[in-house]
Amino acid sequence: TGPFFLVMICFWLYRKFLCPIPFTPFDPDLRAVLLRMLGMGDGILQYVRALLAPEYFKPFSDVPELSGFGDPLLWTAVTVGSLLLAAWLLALRYRGLAFIAMTVFLVGLAPHFQILRVYPKWAEHYICISSLGLFLLLGMMIRSVFETRKKNTFILFLALYIPFLTFILVRTWQRNQIYNDTERYYTLLSQADTPYRFFGYQQLARMALEDNQPDKAYVDLHMALQQEFRSEFTHELLGTYYQQKNDPVKALHEFKLAYYYSLDSPRQLQFIGSTLIELGRYRHAARIFFLMRRLAPDSIVPYTQLMVLHELLDQPDSVELWARSGLRVFESSPIKAASIRMALARFFYRRGRSEEALEQMREIIRRYPEAGGSADLARLCLGEMDPEQFLSL
Repeated sequence: TGPFFLVMICFWLYRKFLCPIPFTPFDPDLRAVLLRMLGMGDGILQYVRALLAPEYFKPFSDVPELSGFGDPLLWTAVTVGSLLLAAWLLALRYRGLAFIAMTVFLVGLAPHFQILRVYPKWAEHYICISSLGLFLLLGMMIRSVFETRKKNTFILFLALYIPFLTFILVRTWQRNQIYNDTERYYTLLSQADTPYRFFGYQQLARMALEDNQPDKAYVDLHMALQQEFRSEFTHELLGTYYQQKNDPVKALHEFKLAYYYSLDSPRQLQFIGSTLIELGRYRHAARIFFLMRRLAPDSIVPYTQLMVLHELLDQPDSVELWARSGLRVFESSPIKAASIRMALARFFYRRGRSEEALEQMREIIRRYPEAGGSADLARLCLGEMDPEQFLSL
């Protein structure tokens, strides 16, 4: 068991300090924790079904929480837990690979008893680790069948195993057909019996908007709103819909709702600021991008947009001030610094200060020769690269 504890410790260290997704805070309400665990009996039975008889299409879902310790569903969890414990104790008695396999299965399954709250509560990919233990048990069973050297036992095993394997292969092929067809996958998700089906409507709307079909997208967005009104992404897509319908006022309203439900997302501030610019409300837009600069300190968007806004407000000194501020912040990031210098060069060019614009492009090549598009554009403008060569990049 030593190697398993070592792997467990390494995983915990990775999950705690290196994984970008933080740990869910532990719930101090032990009664709520226990009710969540005892409510997962039906979920564990669904995992068994997913292993033995997977459905044609099965999206992630939720499992109802118990109303209290008198809930009849509690006995499902008690029964399932007792059977799993009995299997582990039986494996412990014989030790060897069976004990290791059952331990891997139960350790992999344990987190999905909702000891820590996980969303969604049920998803087939949660049993990937647990399945390793089951595959080990299956391999042991197959080895035992071969070692018996009894013809009838071998024939009975094949009679059961080959149809099951064929069924799993057909289901896998069917699911791959669905996963390889994005529109079909999201259509099935939107029709599935899951509280997360609004994701399907969202993605169908997104694809319609990308194909410049706003009317088609609106039907899916209306359904997504009925399923979950507080979704940031749905309101963002509605804002995009109204932009395509040339209604920036309504688009601004939807982007504001998206920002409200996102709990201060810089992405939504960018949409709000851009729409305010479209409406000619430059001072309001400047305040939005100033706020975005605080919420997203690693983004150059606030700096380049504030430069554009102060130019629109005929405040050239402020344009250069924001450019210098951005260059100080992104001094160690060649691509971002080069982008700010290129924005400054365009500003100088529009103001008739051509020599200063050329000087900024020379600085880009001198300081950031590997800065990608900005460096290549600077070489093109300075005559150091042919247009054909630039277009081939």
